[in-house]
Amino acid sequence: MNVVTFKNHFEQPILAGVKDCTIRARRKDGKARAREGEMISLRVWSGAPYRSKQREFAQRTVKFIFPVRVNWSGIRRADTHVSLDRSKMAKALGFQNWIEARKWYEAAHGLPFDGELLHFPA
Repeated sequence: MNVVTFKNHFEQPILAGVKDCTIRARRKDGKARAREGEMISLRVWSGAPYRSKQREFAQRTVKFIFPVRVNWSGIRRADTHVSLDRSKMAKALGFQNWIEARKWYEAAHGLPFDGELLHFPA
């Protein structure tokens, strides 16, 4: 089972069903982070990241996964070039609005950012 770690402040939105997806950097080996229909273990660090144990808070099944690009103007599928509704995506990713989501991705990864969207509804 693949493990997906989250910052602690995302745990409650996931458990409440508000956050049901995440965008992650592609793996360096080129393999997919997960596959559709696969169970994933959602975890947070009990203390300092990489220096403490992880605590599983949920298991979910990946409904779908596809490549995306996050840029200043929004999020679009990299495979079809379809722009996603940035307000809906921001909320599904656990942010209050698009501006907050964009600032987070810019600080964490820099923009534009290419990744994979994993959708794991409750």
